[in-house]
Amino acid sequence: MNTPAFAKRNPSCLPISCVAAAITILMVTVVPSAIAAAPLGQPNPATQPVTRTRAQVEALIAEAGRTPPSWWDSVQLNYPPTLDLSWKKTDKWDNQRNVGQYIWDIVDPNPGRWKEGVKLVHHVLSVNKDNPDAINQGMQSLSHMYAHLLEDYPRAAFWARKHGRDPILLADCYWKMGCKVMATEILARINGDPTRNCTIVKLWSDMGDLDKALRIAQQEADRGRPVVAYLAAADACRGV
Repeated sequence: MNTPAFAKRNPSCLPISCVAAAITILMVTVVPSAIAAAPLGQPNPATQPVTRTRAQVEALIAEAGRTPPSWWDSVQLNYPPTLDLSWKKTDKWDNQRNVGQYIWDIVDPNPGRWKEGVKLVHHVLSVNKDNPDAINQGMQSLSHMYAHLLEDYPRAAFWARKHGRDPILLADCYWKMGCKVMATEILARINGDPTRNCTIVKLWSDMGDLDKALRIAQQEADRGRPVVAYLAAADACRGV
């Protein structure tokens, strides 16, 4: 078999490291010249992970779970009077009535509303003690909002644990809090990378295991997701 010709017709058959390197080169060549001219090998001290023990991380999560954030009293509870706090699922999109759609359309794109949005979801939990669906939606939203919007990983981990259905988010929180062991314990139980954007590939790479990240990316490419997998692999290689 003519291997180069076969690989050209079947890009998912290329070694993941080669494809990742090629995409990385393309990504680097199109960044603005000011960014491209930045000195290499100079990590930002602010982005370097803090190292904590399991006991220290557990203490952080426990403290976050029993205390409000420092900003709590300075933020007013504010939401449209038309909002249905029961968080009922509806077919019609209405961000002035559906809590989830209000968060998606109004809160998420506006950093100035992030804390206000978190306070709203806490309020939704407080008025839905007998509504399991609303409680489930609220806990999931709080875990994501604390993690992705406010980068408050102890509180995100607290709510992710209560929700119990997002181990990948929880692993990322453990890593961001400085305990790689706790993160790897979760990721080791997951087969491949079922996430839409290959989040697990990125997380393994962020934790310093590029070989593991590339193996998982190749696995996902072989499963029929070469575009997403190779982009994730390229991003992993770019971060080395």
